Amino acid sequence: MIVRNAGRFGILQDLKPWELPPEAWTAGQNVRPVDGAMEKFLGYSTSGLGTPTVAPIHVLPYRDNTVTYWIYAGTNDVYVTDGTTHKKITRQQTTNIATITTGNPTTIDTSSAHNITDGDTVTIAGVAGNTPDINGTHTATVTDSDTFTIPVNTTVAGSGGTVTADYEYSATETENLTSFVFNGIPILNNAVDDPQQWSPVDFATPGLLSDLANWPASTTCKALRGFKQFLVAMNVTKSSVQYPRMVKWSTAAAANAVPTSWDETDATNDAGEIELSDSTGVILDGGTVGEVFAIYKDDSIWGMQFIGAPLIFRFYKVSSHVGALSKRCIADTPLGHIVFATDDVILFNGSSVQSVLDGKSRRALYSSIDAENYRMCYAVTDLQRSEVWCCYPNTGSSRCDRAMVYNYTNGTVGWRDLPNTQDITFGIFDPGATTDDWNSDSASWDSDSQPWNAQLFNASQRKLVGAGTTDTRLQIFNDTYTEDGTNMTSFAERTGIVEGDLTAVKYLDTVYLMMSGGPVQVEIGAQMDTDEPVTWLTPVTFDPITDSKIDARISGRLFAIRIKSTADVEWRLYGYNMPMIPVAQR
Repeated sequence: MIVRNAGRFGILQDLKPWELPPEAWTAGQNVRPVDGAMEKFLGYSTSGLGTPTVAPIHVLPYRDNTVTYWIYAGTNDVYVTDGTTHKKITRQQTTNIATITTGNPTTIDTSSAHNITDGDTVTIAGVAGNTPDINGTHTATVTDSDTFTIPVNTTVAGSGGTVTADYEYSATETENLTSFVFNGIPILNNAVDDPQQWSPVDFATPGLLSDLANWPASTTCKALRGFKQFLVAMNVTKSSVQYPRMVKWSTAAAANAVPTSWDETDATNDAGEIELSDSTGVILDGGTVGEVFAIYKDDSIWGMQFIGAPLIFRFYKVSSHVGALSKRCIADTPLGHIVFATDDVILFNGSSVQSVLDGKSRRALYSSIDAENYRMCYAVTDLQRSEVWCCYPNTGSSRCDRAMVYNYTNGTVGWRDLPNTQDITFGIFDPGATTDDWNSDSASWDSDSQPWNAQLFNASQRKLVGAGTTDTRLQIFNDTYTEDGTNMTSFAERTGIVEGDLTAVKYLDTVYLMMSGGPVQVEIGAQMDTDEPVTWLTPVTFDPITDSKIDARISGRLFAIRIKSTADVEWRLYGYNMPMIPVAQR
């Protein structure tokens, strides 16, 4: 039996092995189908963007002319890096000082809650008549919500002045953030604090984040996105009362600005709100697909379409049979949204919904998601490779340690491991790169993991960058053939290989492999019946440079093959030949 297109179908796990076409695979780890072949996934590295100052839970790229910055958020602080320097851009709060009390340490009361965290560096300014002068920076010890001390022995208390300090955030790993760039302005929302904007974008100083201008008081939302010139808040809480099915939108924003109003009662603007209460499901997220803003509840999908005054938008149900699995489970592709949904992976093109995983590996995916931590799931698009990664915590894991990788161009499936990655975003990684041509490529022929002249079509490298919360790293995916310097295991396996009559016993003497890269370990196996386990022969080392075949010498009714590597190598399998000789029939 000759298999010439080893990557035609990818890994199909929902059907019986003997029912699959010869080109399909029944299991795999860190492998994907590419250009008709099965290949080992590239790994990841963590040196490209330096060491984060805080453990990141979310990343957002922002390109300013020729420079790309990566904004990364921890639970309490937000930083930005150009790949070399990391700068804190957490918002700050300035509070008036009410009284100063003499003593060592000096006690300071503020006129309202100061929101200082114990140990923070605070800046005092404008205090008059204090001995000694306390204007300047100090380390604060918090004693109450409106009181703190500084390590100064005050003998004469002054008056007036202000205290400025970082106003830390209250994000959580389980809730995570939504973020995007709207009218050139980066916006982040953690569902607990007011949404934040970085405007003006200033890396040199740096400029700090601030509460989103004109955002309504005492209001938060689980998800915030942009649509045309509007901002759309979903699953809204007002004055501590949650409206999980509410969609609230702003008035239209001017160019290069955020909206000036969210007041739905003001007839002079376009702001409004509506409750999608036709089903009990809660709103998780949303995103633009064509001319429609798709709203994803956990039990349905809705469309939001601009129609102008007086209603501004019309809302309509697209599907009452499927919803998103969690927030950030919508991947934008040229075909539409690939949605990591409640019990299937679907394509929504703006008008209709269809499964992309049914009959392939749908059951395999959903049976392996940890039931307690499914809210950690997310999806991300790798536009460079036409892939969507559906990232999830495997059974027993609390963070995403595995991804089902769907190629939306050819409909194939691969699988890869993740290093407990909290979030992944696609963006420009190295704006200084031009082309990976012969003269500029400094890597050796054996160690280079990128195709020659890979960037000829694009002046910038685009990569997937992940938030490594457990190891405080920014993970650069599709980079090297290791997991940050540690060898990675990859394998592709096919069982239940049948040629001709399933009842006939056959003898397999030799297997021919059409491969590049390596070397790899190859195992051949056989079964006499479909319900018995595979008997595997001892692994054989196969080097595509010097070898063309391996000896097998095994009999059975069904055969199996496994290609595996545990070293820092690349490999690609184009096809194989198993010449089976009938020896008996029952």
